[in-house]
Amino acid sequence: MPSTIREFDSRTPLPQSNWVPPQLEWGAKFDLAPYIYNFFLAKSDFANINFNFPLSRQVRLGLDAIRLGTTTPPYSRAHIRAWIKTASFMRAPGSALRDCCIINLMSKKIDYATKSAPEVVDQMLHQAIESKASDVHLDPERDGMNIRLRVDGTLYPIEKLQTFAEEEIVSRIKVVAQMDIAEHRFPQDGHFEFTHNERIYNIRVSTAPTIYGEAVALRILNREDVIVNLGDLGLNPGQLETITKIIASPYGIVLVTGPTGSGKTTLLYSILSTFNKSSRNIITLEDPVEFPMSSVRQIQIEENIGLGFAKSMRAVVRQDPDIIMLGEIRDTDSAQMAFQSALTGILIFSTFHTFDVPGLVIRLIEMGVPRSVVAHALSGVISTRLVRKICPSCAAPYILTDFEKKSLGDGADLSGEFKKGKGCATCRESGYLGRTGLFEIVQFDEEIRSNIIEGMPASALREFLAKKSPMNLRASAIEKIANGITTPEEVLRVIGMSV
Repeated sequence: MPSTIREFDSRTPLPQSNWVPPQLEWGAKFDLAPYIYNFFLAKSDFANINFNFPLSRQVRLGLDAIRLGTTTPPYSRAHIRAWIKTASFMRAPGSALRDCCIINLMSKKIDYATKSAPEVVDQMLHQAIESKASDVHLDPERDGMNIRLRVDGTLYPIEKLQTFAEEEIVSRIKVVAQMDIAEHRFPQDGHFEFTHNERIYNIRVSTAPTIYGEAVALRILNREDVIVNLGDLGLNPGQLETITKIIASPYGIVLVTGPTGSGKTTLLYSILSTFNKSSRNIITLEDPVEFPMSSVRQIQIEENIGLGFAKSMRAVVRQDPDIIMLGEIRDTDSAQMAFQSALTGILIFSTFHTFDVPGLVIRLIEMGVPRSVVAHALSGVISTRLVRKICPSCAAPYILTDFEKKSLGDGADLSGEFKKGKGCATCRESGYLGRTGLFEIVQFDEEIRSNIIEGMPASALREFLAKKSPMNLRASAIEKIANGITTPEEVLRVIGMSV
């Protein structure tokens, strides 16, 4: 047995199938280790030991402690006792017994029907944060409202509210987000702060009218998790070196591309965190400001009063900036303003909604930015996606099917042993836990600039830029598949099949 297991009194009783834990108070911690320690010692084969005493679905157990209580509602004694149905204590062959209990929050059933609108909203957000959800969706239907959580890019339904509670809950969200509760015909945006376990989360709110009522989408932003070290984003050593070279330029524009939810903002914040802020004047234009940064002047875009990206850019270039982060290039005005500013000696970072690097260059030219300006101003382009990582708790060897090999491309290096998650309580039976990035990075050189200026046709330019990328998105994905980080199924979901 591992040395970390504590010695317990031999008189500690073994748990029975009808065993019930003692009464739990708010914030209580109940240690089950003494009850099961002797049971483990008595079993020669405990690769799969199952109990049927009160704990919800499958819960991973660490012998050090099992935490059943929390410090915030709605995790009351009554809820904890209701969640406790079954537990699974498992030890994979050759592994040590470790890890604290991870409760499958998605299986927690909260009785929303008996709660007031403020309580429902609070409990819903507590549950979403505990489940590590990035978004909460409230979708109205004919007979009620569905609540779904987006965890690691996938939506999971958790509850269906009765029709009569819809309007009260939507109104409550509008009140805290400082939105017009009387307006139901037009979409609205807002935000508010929410405290969970003494940490502040920024909640971005968007409402949209549908035939059955207002749909609400809540984006949960954890201020402490926005800035991630560049080396922890999923870049391989060669890509990290290329990015370091690109951002070392004293001027020019660096664009990050990808669809919504692909990690563009996180990458930009991580890049800004690498600069010495005391010696540089850094200004950001954001909609909204997602994370307050010290020694950085952050400007909130307010479209409703006419303060858009283009107008803000015209103002901040007169503020003697060294670095400007433009949240998004949305239109021709903001694109032309950003590129003209980059030519004046300012280093500019921004995002752009395209699917790959060649598509970005072609789209900028179509927006009216002169080829010469695109060629001389662009320092580099980074295309990014997010894929789910294989759950380490249930990862197992996996053999690729012929369809998966063909889908990833005939020239892909698909040798070696691959992995796939079987599904467990830790990953909500999905086989995935957490996400990592796929990246395609192109640093602009004289050859690229010459071809853009000379008016290379769009099809030829696309092919040329694809060749200039040391590793495209698909190659980055295949590398992570070979390293046992993600699966072909997940890659096909995110970037599609090889054509």
